Amino acid sequence: MQNEYYSGKVKKHIVKNNIVSDNKGKTLHLTETYNGKTYDKKILDESILEFAKNTVLYLDTGLQGFKFQGRITIIPTKKDKF
Repeated sequence: MQNEYYSGKVKKHIVKNNIVSDNKGKTLHLTETYNGKTYDKKILDESILEFAKNTVLYLDTGLQGFKFQGRITIIPTKKDKF
């Protein structure tokens, strides 16, 4: 049971949730709790979320490759060092 919550990436026992909020910081959706080994993208894929057409979604870099049909997704990128 203890290994189930161990995340080798952060070297700790953790649980995870994803939060969807608006641009004012109001929480719109809180996902179920997952163990530390679960990737953020998988949590979001398993969540049932619906957004209005033309909604702009600002995503964390951990959600690269995530596409939401008919919605605009913006993911930050790292700047070049040079």
